[in-house]
Formats: sequence, structure tokens, C-alpha cells
Amino acid sequence: MTPINIEGIVLTEKLISFIKQFQNDPEFMDAQIGVIDNAITLIACDCVCEKGREQEALNAIADLCFLKRDIRLLEGKED
Repeated sequence: MTPINIEGIVLTEKLISFIKQFQNDPEFMDAQIGVIDNAITLIACDCVCEKGREQEALNAIADLCFLKRDIRLLEGKED
């Protein structure tokens, strides 16, 4: 398959397959979000931060929350 170029975005066969998996398999999406949620829980609840590194942990949690939001875009649903 020749990669598809839409507005400067290159959609390769592998990327299209990945997006299809998110859109056609709700359990796959749930599993990916579950991994992120587990990481957030680990950082927030189970990690003992060295003094002065609390902000770093909060930033990591925020980054993971943004990642969750962005991954949801692969579902192909409008807000």
C-alpha cells in the first residue's frame, strides 16, 4: 500500500491498522487507558517521592492525563 498523505500527515499501513484497532475494538482502547490509569495511580498513591520531587510527580500525572485525552481522539468520535 502506498502511504496516504492528508494535509501533510502521512498515514502508513501500520498507522491505519493501529487506528482501526482503536476504533473497532473497544477493549483495546480500554486496555490502553487502563495502563495509563495504573501509572497515574502508582505515581499518585504508591510512590514515595524524594523531598523536592513532588512537582515532578505532579507533572508526570498531568502529562499522562493529557496523553489519555489525546489517545481518545483515535476513537474517531467528536466531542
